[in-house]
Amino acid sequence: MNTKTASIIAAVLGVLGLLIILAGPAFNLLPISTNASIFAALACWIVGGLIKGIVKKAEKKEKK
Repeated sequence: MNTKTASIIAAVLGVLGLLIILAGPAFNLLPISTNASIFAALACWIVGGLIKGIVKKAEKKEKK
C-alpha cells in the first residue's frame, strides 16, 4: 500500500469517526449507547493513524 492510499483510508476513517462522534448521539444514527459511539469514533481515528504510521515506517525502510 502506498502513502497516498493510506492517507485516503486514514482520511475516510477520520471523517467517519467525526460523524459518529458528532451526529451519532445527536440523531441516534447507531442503535448503540453514547459511550459505545464515542468508543467507535476513537477506534476509527486510532486505526486510521495506525495504518498511516505503518505505511510511513515501511516506506522509510524501503528507502534505506
